[in-house]
Amino acid sequence: MSTLAPLLLALALGGAEPATVRCVIATNEVLSLVYTLQSALGAPNITPLLREAIEKDPTSTAAIAAAKSSLAAGPQQIYFYENKRSLLRSTGVHLLGKIELAASASKDLADLGSRLRGLLPVAEHARFMRALATLEPIHRERIWNPNLERLLATQRELEALWKKANGDRVVSQMARFYRSEWPSETPFTIILVPVAFPYRGGRSSFAHSIDAVEVVEIFESTDLPNIFGVMIHEIAHSMSSAAPIDSRHELEAVFSASNSPAALAALHVFEEALATAIGNGYATSLAAKKLPGKWYNDPVIDGFAHDLHPVVKDALEKGRTIDAAFVTAAIASFEKKFPNVKNTPAQVFRSLSLVAANGLDHAKLADALRAEIRVETMQRSAPIEHPTTIEKYEKSGNRTALFVLRRADVDKLARYSFVAAVRPLLERAASAKEPAYVATRSGDSRLKVFLFAESTEEGAVAIARFAKLGGIELDVLKAL
Repeated sequence: MSTLAPLLLALALGGAEPATVRCVIATNEVLSLVYTLQSALGAPNITPLLREAIEKDPTSTAAIAAAKSSLAAGPQQIYFYENKRSLLRSTGVHLLGKIELAASASKDLADLGSRLRGLLPVAEHARFMRALATLEPIHRERIWNPNLERLLATQRELEALWKKANGDRVVSQMARFYRSEWPSETPFTIILVPVAFPYRGGRSSFAHSIDAVEVVEIFESTDLPNIFGVMIHEIAHSMSSAAPIDSRHELEAVFSASNSPAALAALHVFEEALATAIGNGYATSLAAKKLPGKWYNDPVIDGFAHDLHPVVKDALEKGRTIDAAFVTAAIASFEKKFPNVKNTPAQVFRSLSLVAANGLDHAKLADALRAEIRVETMQRSAPIEHPTTIEKYEKSGNRTALFVLRRADVDKLARYSFVAAVRPLLERAASAKEPAYVATRSGDSRLKVFLFAESTEEGAVAIARFAKLGGIELDVLKAL
């Protein structure tokens, strides 16, 4: 019997045809400007080509710096379901995401400014809007106007392809599959943003979704069936996020209760592999009339998605929903597909809570980690003993926690619930002459990794060494 055969049994119960989720493909100059600013700020998973374009005008430098300073004054993250976090999908929206949402509905900068009231202190709000006003003509001259004709042509072509491939039906199938509570009266808006340079080898076209909006980069040379698949991929994440939080916890609990040594690694790629199987596999094949080869630039996610694809396709077409048995069988499939995948940093750090000691630059530590590992979501906080840091840790669900401490900081962990169980190991690590790490699930169920460093630079080196490990050993002191 195939490893994936139980998935078909898990999805055996069908249901009524889900309500139609209407999708709209659009363009918006204000959103394109905000997106370009994010590129200039070095935001992850956004093409750097936009930054290269806008920075050619020297007057952009001061405006970008002013925008960065103003944004630092705002709430960096808004969390939903504070006491019910899910590791399968982030529940919340970051500051730039809120600004993107406002921009997506704005007709001009004055409109955007009114929508952003209350998000930043009044003086910082004014400074931020002045920075955007400075960047607006540069963006219009170098990015928007030169690419508008091509962008609108691509929009028309994608709208035609969406109808031909019955995109609305695929989205409704996903809503059913994920048990999504997406309101039928709320349309999903896909906004195309232009990239000013021709596609260069090795560059990827990024996309992401926030709430009811998806942003998709459009290069000069665009593979329309692939873009269609990318659109569906990101909408899959949104449909998953709109599932009842308790149902997501039920699925997550299956991973936690599994005896499979691959369960944790499977958990950290499950959401992305599902979206890849649906979007880059199933949906792209509807648009291209053939199944593409490679779907994702991560071999583990790509392989897992290929294994899930036939069963997910069957589930979507027959109106079935995901459940605990599906997850159990998916874990078995993952273990069979990747028998040598251990709990490596690359796997367990996809969703991460980074906690840094006072005096260590957690932003630079995060950059050091992202230089080595693909991190999907990261929550940063410091210093380790601050009540807000402790609260963030306690409310961040089962995501892996990385603590970067000074050697004298073990006592500052006193208010964390896990400390009694791990204190002896931490004291040994703090007194070790050579760089070392401690990893444990003791004290609570989540994976915690502890590194020690006296400076940000030393911390970055420790992170780089740890990221290259082939596997994480628990409850021992291990040299780096």
